[in-house]
Amino acid sequence: MRLRIVHVTSFAYDSPIVEAHTELRLRPLDRAGQHCTAFRVETDPPGIRLRSHQDPLGNHVHHFELLEQHDGLAVTAVSEVHTPPAFVDGRVPPTLLELYDYSAPTEYVRFSDEVLAFAEA
Repeated sequence: MRLRIVHVTSFAYDSPIVEAHTELRLRPLDRAGQHCTAFRVETDPPGIRLRSHQDPLGNHVHHFELLEQHDGLAVTAVSEVHTPPAFVDGRVPPTLLELYDYSAPTEYVRFSDEVLAFAEA
């Protein structure tokens, strides 16, 4: 299957700001038979210089700074992904630290009753 994924993140500020540091992890991974055939990031305002690296988990990290006055920012990531008929399960079991880090609610992500019911299933 071929998928086209468009992800838009936008920021709006009450008053103009002069500095924004942004880090993105939006490019799909090439794993388990899935392959990202195309990926691009567009910004508004346009012309922002993007840099990238890979983090220890293999994610493509794009980052940029916007050091001029602005009252909003939009980032659009467009991906083209090819997926196989069935995924290959090449996962490595998580470590105890990863289980703790990724399985506990935080102040940013609280577990609703629906999430807890899904996890139990």
